[in-house]
Amino acid sequence: MTDFLLGRSSKLLTVAIRVKDRDQAIVFYRDVVGFELKREENELAIFGYKGDTKEILWLEESPRATDHIGEIKKMQRIVLETATLAEAATIAKNVQQRGLTFEDTRFETNQLGFTVADPEGNLIEVRYTAQGNESVPNNEVDLINAAPKKPAALSAAVRFGKLYLHVSDLAKAQAFLENVLGLKTQESEEAAFLLNDGDFQVGLTQAQGGTIDLPTHEVLGLDFLKISISQEDLDTLEKHLTNEQQEFFIDKKRTLLTTYDTIGIEWWFIVQKDVVPCQSK
Repeated sequence: MTDFLLGRSSKLLTVAIRVKDRDQAIVFYRDVVGFELKREENELAIFGYKGDTKEILWLEESPRATDHIGEIKKMQRIVLETATLAEAATIAKNVQQRGLTFEDTRFETNQLGFTVADPEGNLIEVRYTAQGNESVPNNEVDLINAAPKKPAALSAAVRFGKLYLHVSDLAKAQAFLENVLGLKTQESEEAAFLLNDGDFQVGLTQAQGGTIDLPTHEVLGLDFLKISISQEDLDTLEKHLTNEQQEFFIDKKRTLLTTYDTIGIEWWFIVQKDVVPCQSK
């Protein structure tokens, strides 16, 4: 166990997904999930929220990458946490109206969730947690009926809250997140690795085959994660990775550091001027 902790200063900025058909993916993430398409640059489609400058999702078109349709992906699923019931219900209604299938649904006393696959099989789980004494629908029909007549746009409070990854070597992947990146471990029914004390979490599931151990640039699916970090923490991270003999790249301006995890997902650490440094244990 390392004394290095990344989590106190950093937040997830952007999730990047490699896709074969960008236009088809754009329709899903704009018209079903509700992200706003900010712009398109070369092979990229960049999404965020209306009235907000943050880049939440990148779709990177890669037509030469292999599909591996129906096989296990590096990303099991990613959780989108909505800020209001209206946002979650709007997405659910969009799914129904476009004839898509709920891969899974979950209704509890104070929380609901449903999972839907994008056109290339990437699973997005939408979750909503009740606020205060608010009641939430307890079935799919009531959830869809809770959607407002005017669709609710995603607010800036919506975020990707948890990422579930398939890994072929659970112990090795856990050691990377804990000892190399310094994510804080939370023991519950299954270990979760926390960024910023839980602002973003990573869960691991052991699996074999599919795209798990193939080079990321050769396959479709999750490509990289972009994380905010202070300049002081980036300097500390550089020294830590050097001590751990972990390969990484750092740009000449010392504002970007990237490294690959055990299944080939790239982690980008970007200096943000308003990010305060982390503290050791």
